[in-house]
Amino acid sequence: MVGPLSNPNDPYNYEDKLLSDVLFKKMRELKKEAEEGGYEVTSNYYGEGKNQPSLKTGNKMLKRAGIPENYMKGKFYANPKDQVINAPMTPTLFNYLTLAEETEHGLNAIPLNGPLADLRYIEEKRAKDAALEKVGGRLSPIASDVFQKTRDSYKKDLIKKVNRQQSIYDRLNKMKNINTNFVMSGNYATKEDKEIFDLFKNKGISPKEYYSSLYPEVFKNE
Repeated sequence: MVGPLSNPNDPYNYEDKLLSDVLFKKMRELKKEAEEGGYEVTSNYYGEGKNQPSLKTGNKMLKRAGIPENYMKGKFYANPKDQVINAPMTPTLFNYLTLAEETEHGLNAIPLNGPLADLRYIEEKRAKDAALEKVGGRLSPIASDVFQKTRDSYKKDLIKKVNRQQSIYDRLNKMKNINTNFVMSGNYATKEDKEIFDLFKNKGISPKEYYSSLYPEVFKNE
């Protein structure tokens, strides 16, 4: 039982026949769950469809992330607006993990609106943990390494967002005794900037202090 991308000479796509049969069944069950939740499940790969970069661009992205070339065949996602989940369906453990994660994003995502910088990080961690539990935590060394790299990318994204909020907070915190509305009208601060500043001013703590207390594993070297 093989999928469209299976290649017996490709070590990244090889799975034991018995395991592949089990994964084929489980992935079809998960696909059905997503479809019953109102989603269309597609399997578009690099160079296919409007949301996919070219194969060359895709492999450059993988290389920058430290992921082996051709290990991931496309950009996979859940799009709540269009009700589309794009995930690989070739029966491998890593593909099952990917499908499970994107289904989590599609069916059980937390709201991502608001000024807090950690909402995307929370959602990615939640969906990845749920997907890993669904596959039983069993991944090959290569798959485990790739999965960890995707986790790390969202840690880096959180650090970047927090540094931006800290910069906004520091800048506006120097504006004591200044009419903030006047400064905003002069393009010194946007409404988003003011919202971020007020949020942490009311908490009595800076953005970095706040997020560092919540995620010491992310900010331990910052």
